[in-house]
Amino acid sequence: DFPQLVNQQNWAAARQQWLEARQKLWENYPIDGERAGAEIRAVWLDRGTIVQARGEAGLAKIFDQLAQAGINTVFFETVNAGYPIYPTRVAPQQNPLTQGWDPLASGVKLAHERGMELHAWLWTFATANQRHNTLVNQPTSYLGPVLTAHPDWANRDSRGRVWHERDGKAYLDPANREVRSYILRLVGEIVYNYDVDGIQLDYIRYPFQDPNRNFNFGYGTAGREQFRQLTGVDPISVSPRDSQLWQQWVNFRVEQVNTMVREVSQLLRKQYPDVIFSVAVFPHPEQD
Repeated sequence: DFPQLVNQQNWAAARQQWLEARQKLWENYPIDGERAGAEIRAVWLDRGTIVQARGEAGLAKIFDQLAQAGINTVFFETVNAGYPIYPTRVAPQQNPLTQGWDPLASGVKLAHERGMELHAWLWTFATANQRHNTLVNQPTSYLGPVLTAHPDWANRDSRGRVWHERDGKAYLDPANREVRSYILRLVGEIVYNYDVDGIQLDYIRYPFQDPNRNFNFGYGTAGREQFRQLTGVDPISVSPRDSQLWQQWVNFRVEQVNTMVREVSQLLRKQYPDVIFSVAVFPHPEQD
């Protein structure tokens, strides 16, 4: 009856009904016993820590520490800078720093032995890292195994550059359907071969950008061509001053990220419904 009382502007009766409902909630609210739902006490276990463990025995010590601290969920860095840490048939190569063992298999085993969940944490669109290049004895300009094999998959800024000048990373173009297919196959390889409890997508975004400084991303081959087909305009010529076209360009890029998330979600729900799906995000403005 409450909406009807409001529509009738019968404020006194509506308020009285609200007060009665609130009182009933307080009288029936559980104040002892177990709460519904599970509490997640989690850490991101990064690639550097995994590499330093050097094997399952070293990794077991880390998991023992986490268990003693009350951690029950581990987000395990599984794909970093374009390299899976496990032996792969989908990606061009396993991370050279973990060749000779399978950290993901060890991580799943160790987590489950301690009653923990293990979620595979993936870099999604970020695919090369200059800092990582130094660790694997590659020149800083090396675009990583994925973009080296598929240079047309690169995301580019408005000046045609692949490397992000601030974070030292190179990114895949979310508008490229081959990129999204590759990421789906990578996710499929992980959930098919390993008993992971979840998949977490990191870098599920375009590189950070500043349109007011003419520092924008999204100008890969696929992104430009698809936007040109939609609007008849090459996005490289669109600026924030062109308010309507610029908003179309922003919306186009937002939808590329939405599509990637949707496709991973559909894969997991259809084939692996028990696998939890999450993303790591930043609370930044829409243009990011």
